Amino acid sequence: MQPARAGGALDAAGGERGVALREGHRAGRSAVAPPGSPGRGHDPGPVGRRSDAAGNCRPDVAQRAATRRSDPAGHRAAAGRPRGRAAQHQAPHAAALTALHRTALTALHRTALTALHRTALIALWLAALACGGAAPRPPARVTEPTVDGRTAEKDAKGLVAEIYASIGRGKTDSLFSLLADPLTVFGPRKLDAMATRADVLVALGKVLDPKAKKHPPLRSGGLAVVASQGGHSAWAFDVVNVDGQLMAVTAVLSNTGDLWAVTAAAVAAVPTAKRVKAESARDAIVPPGAAGAAKVAPAPAAGALVQQFRRGLVAQQIWGDDLMSQSDAIVAGPTVGQVARGKQAIKQLWKTRMKRNVREATSGEVAAAVTTDGQLAWLSAPVTRVADGEDPLPLRIFAVYEKDAGAWRMIVLHEALALDEPGSGTPYKKVLPPAPPEAPRAEPTRTDDTKAKAKKKKPRPKPYSQAP
Repeated sequence: MQPARAGGALDAAGGERGVALREGHRAGRSAVAPPGSPGRGHDPGPVGRRSDAAGNCRPDVAQRAATRRSDPAGHRAAAGRPRGRAAQHQAPHAAALTALHRTALTALHRTALTALHRTALIALWLAALACGGAAPRPPARVTEPTVDGRTAEKDAKGLVAEIYASIGRGKTDSLFSLLADPLTVFGPRKLDAMATRADVLVALGKVLDPKAKKHPPLRSGGLAVVASQGGHSAWAFDVVNVDGQLMAVTAVLSNTGDLWAVTAAAVAAVPTAKRVKAESARDAIVPPGAAGAAKVAPAPAAGALVQQFRRGLVAQQIWGDDLMSQSDAIVAGPTVGQVARGKQAIKQLWKTRMKRNVREATSGEVAAAVTTDGQLAWLSAPVTRVADGEDPLPLRIFAVYEKDAGAWRMIVLHEALALDEPGSGTPYKKVLPPAPPEAPRAEPTRTDDTKAKAKKKKPRPKPYSQAP
């Protein structure tokens, strides 16, 4: 058997006659069909070998058929081509159309690749987001049931009493569950600024000896605990006597799942005014926690509160209006006997404060935070306080604010100091607030009576004397 040619004939070896098959015929792909075998519904005889009336093959027909089958691909392509002059006239147009078609296909191909590339980038970006590429959402605040005010105040006082008892026994391990983490504590010394529960427990461990047989008891001088609206936060103030030394303590407490814990506190010694005057002359007074290693930045939720606090540093009447509007408010000064509780006491204290032109300026970073229930906020900053006829006094302010009808109102103002080495307070005394504006002098007004008296009297004419 000879190989088949494209569009040619396949001769059957040993057959009576050669049989030419059309391209694509099944018999031409495998073997030569036997003579007389039936086709697939059509005549198996080749087109080019049709017989005439005598049965003989016509040569002219066979030649034309062989010529047509020599290039079947060209034959199929030529079926749609124009012939003659039309072919000559349309040849340039066909070439132009072919080039335009090719350009369009290339543009479409590039557009498809660009769209595919853009889709792939979007898919990769979405996958990155799903894998944590975006910033995590803040956890939703869990709304807890409201706690009765008296119950919350009682439980908060129980927490403070338990802390006093643990410190009195020298057992710092018992404080672990009573202190929150993170925990911010300022004072009582210059180096005492802590931002974690572990640091606070380590600092207490250096002061309290658990192996000692006797520990000085803590005696409260008037504990005040006020719960916020909802009963999930509270603030506390007390002046504690520790072995004859007075310590002022202000704390913010938080209640989560009926478990109370301390979240922030300020502790400071309360010396006498006489000693403060003597130590100030030696420049040995510094703000508590001013040189601590821990730095506590203001929480984002307390940004507006910080601005409100700064406005009151010079215009102190802003703080006074807040404190005098609440019956539970407390103002604690840095020396013994400077504690005012309630509206009336604070009103008298603030009147004297304004007469002396008290004003302050921050000498360090401001720290602030809001409780988890959003009802209380605390703020602390080292400041330098000045007043008429007094030397600059370095202090630390620890203030507590309460949410009232959507606004923050100061309810506790605690000013504290720490005693240090002579000369250590000099840098803080150089940070001074601006001088108060001078009040315009009022010109004395003259009444109508004064004006009448000021008028000059006209001289009376002398009587005319007649000559004798």
